[in-house]
Amino acid sequence: MGRKVCLAIGVSTVSQPAPEQMLFPYLDGAVLAARAIGTWARAAGFAPDDVHVIDDAYVDGRENPVTCARVQGAADALFAAGGPAVEHVLLAFCGHGLTDENLASICWLFSDSVAAKYRVVAERFCGELLLRGVARITLISDACRDFPPRLDVLRLDPIRGVVLNGTPADSPLMDRLAACQDGAKGYMVFADQVPGKCIFSGVVTDALWGLEATAIADGVITTASLGACVLRRTTERAREYGLKLFPDCSVAPVPAILHRVAQPPAVPDDLQPWPPAGAGTAAAGAAPAPHGEAAAPPPPATVDIAKMLRTLVRDADDVTAAPTMKFASGLPRRMTRRFRALAMTVPEARANLVVRAARRVLSSAAAVLTRVSGTGWRVDAPGPQHAVLVEFNDGTVAPAVVGRDLLVSLLHRSGGTVHLAYATRSASWDRRRATDLIGRFASGSLGRDALPHLVAHLSHSGKPDPVVTVLTAYLLRADADIAGIRRLAARHAQAHGWIPFDVALLGAMPVERSEAHGMVAHVPTVAAASRPAPDGWPAAWCAATPAVHAPVGGLCPWLGRGWDYVCDPRPESRVLVDGLEVYASEIERTGFTVFRRGLGKALARTWRLDGK
Repeated sequence: MGRKVCLAIGVSTVSQPAPEQMLFPYLDGAVLAARAIGTWARAAGFAPDDVHVIDDAYVDGRENPVTCARVQGAADALFAAGGPAVEHVLLAFCGHGLTDENLASICWLFSDSVAAKYRVVAERFCGELLLRGVARITLISDACRDFPPRLDVLRLDPIRGVVLNGTPADSPLMDRLAACQDGAKGYMVFADQVPGKCIFSGVVTDALWGLEATAIADGVITTASLGACVLRRTTERAREYGLKLFPDCSVAPVPAILHRVAQPPAVPDDLQPWPPAGAGTAAAGAAPAPHGEAAAPPPPATVDIAKMLRTLVRDADDVTAAPTMKFASGLPRRMTRRFRALAMTVPEARANLVVRAARRVLSSAAAVLTRVSGTGWRVDAPGPQHAVLVEFNDGTVAPAVVGRDLLVSLLHRSGGTVHLAYATRSASWDRRRATDLIGRFASGSLGRDALPHLVAHLSHSGKPDPVVTVLTAYLLRADADIAGIRRLAARHAQAHGWIPFDVALLGAMPVERSEAHGMVAHVPTVAAASRPAPDGWPAAWCAATPAVHAPVGGLCPWLGRGWDYVCDPRPESRVLVDGLEVYASEIERTGFTVFRRGLGKALARTWRLDGK
């Protein structure tokens, strides 16, 4: 087996510039968890220089915060230019995190994140490591995934966390073991006067050391057996403490051997024990007292983070206030009916943009904009696609891309949310299927388990749905599947003559500006996959796709989450996102992109769009 490296990060304290601002509970267990994973890696045969643990434990009585600079130093050492290639990375983060409710996103907070106003987007962090030719990443993320509604937290700049350069390996593999599902909290349990133990990473380390029998399959512990064990045992262990914790575990279809039971590493005598059942918990309450040399003094005050990370309710008529922020289960069905009813309000032969409650539609001078009914517009432009802004009666503004051969519908709902759907003129079943998927996305129930269905739909569709293509690209990006995103781009460009903005952004495609076509993406050639398609995926998905040059559809990300890629861009994306970073802090990350009142008007002036 090739070179294996381990990078484990433990953050017990997130500092804040002033006590009255947002406070996070103190998690001494995060430091111990990161160190335990590093200890296992060394015992399991990782070279000593290939294991780096970065944590914020005090050193000689002094603070030692986890910062991007320290993590960058570890990454530079592990992935030094000219050094031996890395086949497998074990990447672990233990500490505080946050996310939105859609599409498996994870963000981490380092010690100075709040003070320095940034958050680390985990998939972008992994993307940087993959640029060093890494064949596989096994990610262990023990962090909350609750969405804080406070605007100051939303304005933390989303960054990569590390910066590396190179060429990614062909079809790298990604394993993701996350402590909890989207919209939920992770937990640390503790007893009096002893350090806390993080439930999820505690189960992971027990399994790695061979203390969980179900992690062993045919005499070995593999990524597959580890994932299956951790998925079940985390929930069982949390129940012992009266907690509900449901991890999000998915592993690549080709398992990697972590170690052989016949040659087990010796379990260390100081492996942290589990507190007795009924012990206290943190991450949703007060912190334990600091203990031992691994601990740092707690913040001067703590607050109940459960109150601070309240459920963000967006649309009272269609949501239930549940801790996981999921919309009512009937939303996909209701949304499908509303989209179909909206599309039937205009003669499809004339309109290619349908929207209700719109005050006006704004487009560039290159397009001819004609209102054909109370809810329908006809946008005629010289190219295969044209970007517009739709201003609604409540002042909110939503971007859309009108395609020459597509009917686009915008559904505006109470609370200012907007949803977007496309349909070809001849395939009504496409519209029904796509709007059902959009409903699942709006309800927070569209996850990575939907990928086989989405890929099959797009592989067999002569005219792939643009929104389904965008949603699929985000799910592929969570798996670090850049080659898959580029396959999507090539097929969409061949079918429609253009590529959605988000697909070009997520696929790390070079973009240049053209006088005739605006922004043009250069989609590289993608070779046929070196491995067969995973179970449930169409074989056609693995076929090679040619290099394609195509206009970019849209002037900004279609989804709110895409704005996390606008800040701190890779060099190839700078042209695509130039000038957008100043607006990123104003865009909510859930759902489709929506501009609030004055922001939409400012962008219309910037993009030179006029209304009708």
